[in-house]
Amino acid sequence: MRSLLTTFILLSTLTFSACQSSLPDKENAKDSNNTSNIQSNTTPVDASKPTFLTSNTNIKINEGKKFIGIFKASDNSDITYSTDNTNFEIDSNAQLSFNVAPSFNQSKSNNYIVTIEAKDTSSNISTLKLNIEVLDVSVKDESVPVFAKSSDTINIDQGNISIDNFTATDNSDVTYTIEGSDKFKIDNEALLSFKALHFYDDNTPSNNTFTLQIIASDTSNNISKMDLTIIINKPKDIHLTKNRSSHNQGRACLDCHGTTLGVAGTIYSVSGSSSAAKFFYIRVVKSNGDKTLVKAVQGYGNFANKESLPSGNFKIEVLNANDQVVNSTSGFTHNSSRKNCNSCHTKNGSGGAPGRILSSQI
Repeated sequence: MRSLLTTFILLSTLTFSACQSSLPDKENAKDSNNTSNIQSNTTPVDASKPTFLTSNTNIKINEGKKFIGIFKASDNSDITYSTDNTNFEIDSNAQLSFNVAPSFNQSKSNNYIVTIEAKDTSSNISTLKLNIEVLDVSVKDESVPVFAKSSDTINIDQGNISIDNFTATDNSDVTYTIEGSDKFKIDNEALLSFKALHFYDDNTPSNNTFTLQIIASDTSNNISKMDLTIIINKPKDIHLTKNRSSHNQGRACLDCHGTTLGVAGTIYSVSGSSSAAKFFYIRVVKSNGDKTLVKAVQGYGNFANKESLPSGNFKIEVLNANDQVVNSTSGFTHNSSRKNCNSCHTKNGSGGAPGRILSSQI
């Protein structure tokens, strides 16, 4: 009996040892192929933080004024803004304001500290700490508005109207004017825009550069000036230039361009006419309010984007050179399958389309 038990124990020990020796050593086993695959499939991590565009962190503002200024940051992805002080609010355009217009207090501090946080889609964060002083309006204001930069050069793609905001901070309301060029306009929010669509001029390259000054004036007539240079970028496809007023208007664009364009078509000035509408373009609007511009391109009236149309249903708006809606579809009747616009919007209409896309309602 003892001999049989001894034999069983011996066989069990040998079997366990054999099984154990066949298992991989987790600590020392290496598979060079698997290691290579893991390394090659690793997605690069975005570690770059947003960069604030202003260095002016000491702000003075007159009592009774809510709006403080625009404090944008740049990044290679979308940015969300927030503050650490409940006395303030900041919107998606980086416009900072008091929640309630402040009053100067003789017996208390009129200084506020607020930190703005800019966070990109990879959760990289940058902060900007501001010192804000509320001033007594009974004291004469001699401080001038302050731009984020005294000069700047902006490169834009052709066919754009709006350029950017160029806000100056001040302790009172600021108004803006332009000197040096009659090609631009600026509104009360310091949004600079072309008065009309401009396209790259390949014949005369000097026509693609504009110089001007933005003048900021506060309520006490203190002024500051910012020197600005606007340059229209040379298109990658040089045929998309100002001097091509004619380019197959009305033809089904994607029949030739295929998948190189996401959407394309032509806007006409009169129903059934062969007269294309100069300097008009379209905007795609989804039911949730999201908007996508489709720029004017070569050939008057033509518009195109290389980007794909958004998913779901949307409506189409026709805009003029002043960004005003002059025509639109009656509802959210289009989707991403309807992108070769001129194939349906023929002279007499096909596929349910009423006819040409027009620059005005009839």
